[in-house]
Amino acid sequence: MIIMHCPGLYCGRIKLENGSIGDCGACPRGFRAGPDKLCQPCVDLPQFYDWLYLGFMALLLLVLEWYIVDKTTRRRRFSMVFVFYGLCLGSLLLVRPLLVYRVFSSQGKKSIFLTMYAIPALALLHATMGGLLYYSFPYIVIILSVISMASHFAFRLDQSMSSLFSQTIKEPRNLTILVGHWFLHAYGIVAITQLQEPTLHWALLAVVPFPSLFYVLTSKFTDPSKLHAE
Repeated sequence: MIIMHCPGLYCGRIKLENGSIGDCGACPRGFRAGPDKLCQPCVDLPQFYDWLYLGFMALLLLVLEWYIVDKTTRRRRFSMVFVFYGLCLGSLLLVRPLLVYRVFSSQGKKSIFLTMYAIPALALLHATMGGLLYYSFPYIVIILSVISMASHFAFRLDQSMSSLFSQTIKEPRNLTILVGHWFLHAYGIVAITQLQEPTLHWALLAVVPFPSLFYVLTSKFTDPSKLHAE
């Protein structure tokens, strides 16, 4: 039986119960068009890169929640439980309002409202740009984490090397932010290399602290106060 070729990469034909072949169209959910343009079930296991992409989507919400909580909480004496997308939205609507009212004396309302905007925004981003994110998320993680870390250091009033180093080590918040950025750097490197050459690619993780050390060691050359003084 000759099957006419369907136009497009994602069009296929469905094999009906009576043995005949249906018309060209979109394959059902969980199916994809095979080489013969028949819709076949997707049975392959996710690859290592696919698991890293799923981890990136979870980290995206996690980091955004960190930022929201850090910017809206007056007293940073507690941390909230992060859950992802559906579970996060359900917890946000059912659990967190009670915790804020009962435990935290009505503090943290802004973080709840902002998260209610953040979760649909991330879902829309995934729905409209999921393909672009899938192939570019390792580079996005590295670039944005480097920019974010540089911005974190740049907001310090004292840009001297000793002050940057001591404030980072002594203050738990700054140390947590630094370690979080290092984790994102390492995550991006692992996603790009996929550890295909374990010896070399594991060794690349040694450069993870380099951007932060570079900023601290060269901050004296770019201190605005010294530039204006000269």
